[in-house]
Amino acid sequence: MPRLSHPFSSTSVQTAPWVLVPSKHARWPRLLLTPGDHAIGMGAGMTVRLEAAGLAECHAIIHVAENGVTLEACDPRTWINDGVVRR
Repeated sequence: MPRLSHPFSSTSVQTAPWVLVPSKHARWPRLLLTPGDHAIGMGAGMTVRLEAAGLAECHAIIHVAENGVTLEACDPRTWINDGVVRR
């Protein structure tokens, strides 16, 4: 399962950049997430195009803003940790 990491996580104010860190079993590189929307999935038009079992054409969208990050599920099978992602 990918996770988000912030290079300045020890500070009280978190701003971009954020880094998407894949699980240790994934063979994907770490991805720098600049401000804006990052669509993740297997579809040709995705910002972050990944191929893996269980990923949908549009799996999720990561919204990166100056004040933080939100994750929006495009597919009801999108999970993070032990729960289903809504937004």
